[in-house]
Amino acid sequence: MDAAPTTTDPWQFDHLSLVTSSPADRTVETLADLLGLSSGYRPPFPFPGRWFYNGDQASLHVIDAPAGHSRHAPSTVISHIAFRSNASLKSLLPRLNASGLPYRVMRVPEEQTIQIFVQMNTALLIELDVPARADDPSPTDYRSPQDAHDHER
Repeated sequence: MDAAPTTTDPWQFDHLSLVTSSPADRTVETLADLLGLSSGYRPPFPFPGRWFYNGDQASLHVIDAPAGHSRHAPSTVISHIAFRSNASLKSLLPRLNASGLPYRVMRVPEEQTIQIFVQMNTALLIELDVPARADDPSPTDYRSPQDAHDHER
């Protein structure tokens, strides 16, 4: 019998996520080449992007921001750093709530992974990935930018 996962389950680095707003910026491809990563499968998120793999691990996630996303910032910036664990969402929520940090809980499309995005400060976003479980509180599903715009109306 497996022991129930706890918040003391170890966390491992999962991936680095970058946002790029310029197709001409070769930063992503150069980084992928330097690290020996290859382009591969990406779940059907409702926004454009690419994933690069080290073997079977998607170690570099890229979000392709719309043109004009940030006129004064570099064209490629760090979005977030992600870690994974076998901890349960239920065991993490009390600690997240006690921290007072803003966070949001999302479900990866077509996968049994829950993502908890924790805003550590104005410049640092951390993603915590845990396996989805039947007794988890209901996470938010990803919506397309058009769905979010329609919802605001």
